[in-house]
Amino acid sequence: MSADNWTTCLKCKSKKENDTKKAKLKVEASYGKVTSSEYLSLINDISNKKDEKEMTLREDYEIGIDAFGTFSVNYSASCTKCKFKYSYDYIEET
Repeated sequence: MSADNWTTCLKCKSKKENDTKKAKLKVEASYGKVTSSEYLSLINDISNKKDEKEMTLREDYEIGIDAFGTFSVNYSASCTKCKFKYSYDYIEET
């Protein structure tokens, strides 16, 4: 069975942003204390990681009305990287 959608995991995105902030602080702290090539290497590492977009959040969903008139919504999401999981089910009998 294939996923209905693949997208970026917000939990992973938030962690990546925090890691980038820490890396930037490290670069700022290293200014004048490391060689220029090492400094440029640190900046390039941040730039390369910033451009990476990981589509690790798998979304599966179904919405519809069955033969008896029961309306249902089923949604689930799970990240292949951080193992985040979420699910939602709604059923309304008519």
